[in-house]
Amino acid sequence: MSAQPLVAHPATPCAAIRRFSAELQRSGPHALQVRYDIHGDLSALRLAPAGAPQRADELWRHSCCELFLMAESGAYQEFNFAPSAAWAAYGFEAYRQGMQPLALPAPPRITVQFHGDRWTLQAELEFPALTAQCYSLTAVIEDGQGALSYWALQHAAERPDFHHANSFVSVDI
Repeated sequence: MSAQPLVAHPATPCAAIRRFSAELQRSGPHALQVRYDIHGDLSALRLAPAGAPQRADELWRHSCCELFLMAESGAYQEFNFAPSAAWAAYGFEAYRQGMQPLALPAPPRITVQFHGDRWTLQAELEFPALTAQCYSLTAVIEDGQGALSYWALQHAAERPDFHHANSFVSVDI
C-alpha cells in the first residue's frame, strides 16, 4: 500500500507539520509493518528521544503513533508506538468496552529516524489472530508548548475519537 495522508482534526491543528503520511503493509499472516512520516519544523514538536523498547500505558498523552484493526464483529485491537520506542497493545470487545492488555508473540520492533525536516517512525509487529475488516492509522503529536494535535486518515466525530467506527477504512492490504 502506498503512503496515505493523515489529517489533523479541525479542532487541533499543528502549524509545525507541513505533511504527515502513513502506510501499512502486511508482512506475514499475522504480521504488519507500519510507517509514519512527518515533514515540517521538527524543532517545534516534542518527539521523545529513542530509548529501550518497553511496554507502557498512556502513551497517547504525548507524541505517539497508533494503529487500529477492527473485525466485522466490532472487536478491535489498538497498537501504540512512541518515538522513545515504548509501545502498548490492547484488545477491545466493542467501542471503548472491555479493554484488556493484548499479549503479543514478540514486542514490536520500532525504529525512528530524523532526516533534516523529516521524522520517520517504523514499527514491525506480530499480532494475535484477528480477521481485520477495517483499520485506522492515527497519531497524537505534541508541540513545544505541550498542545496535542490528533491526526488520522479521517475524522468521524466533532471531537477527536480514534475509536469511532466511522474513522476506520476497509482493509486492502
